[in-house]
Amino acid sequence: MADTLQTAYERYLAADGETDRRNEIAQIGFRLARRLGHETVYPFDYRMGIGNDSIGAYLGRNPDAARARAARSQEIQQSLVAEDSLLRRVGLVEYYRYINSEERIRSGNELMYRAIALGDGANYGGPRMLSRWYDRNFRMVHHLTRLSDDAGNRVLVLVGSGHVLPLRHILDVSPGLCPVSPLPYLSG
Repeated sequence: MADTLQTAYERYLAADGETDRRNEIAQIGFRLARRLGHETVYPFDYRMGIGNDSIGAYLGRNPDAARARAARSQEIQQSLVAEDSLLRRVGLVEYYRYINSEERIRSGNELMYRAIALGDGANYGGPRMLSRWYDRNFRMVHHLTRLSDDAGNRVLVLVGSGHVLPLRHILDVSPGLCPVSPLPYLSG
């Protein structure tokens, strides 16, 4: 991924800041890196699957749980449509204020943490899924520690809101790392 991201950033620089990418990496990360004169950008994500067969087995045996999970997934899809509509109405800065609010971060993680209850008896499918989610975030912090230095420099981390709580849990107890909310920097 590093070569792919760096290649995309170099194309962005060569095109004088033009890109067809419509994501936070290009729209925020690339723009800010260019403005600050950085020649390199660094990925720190660690992509991995978090699902497992145990959850499917549990849901297969428990139609009520499967229906409840499907209904909650539908609610989440509807909220994503509403958030997209919000972005079109209020603009990017106000949208980022909203998605970085504590209320939104906590509500966005609700389904993930409800997964702890998925499973029965010796079937720990939900806790296994959540532990894999944390494993992914621990690996991301590992990448982050390799990118940061001891000179007190700041590192901008762009992640989806589902990563905020796990990363905050990990970074709060990591020596030398101090996560900071973006809200004070999102002034209109």
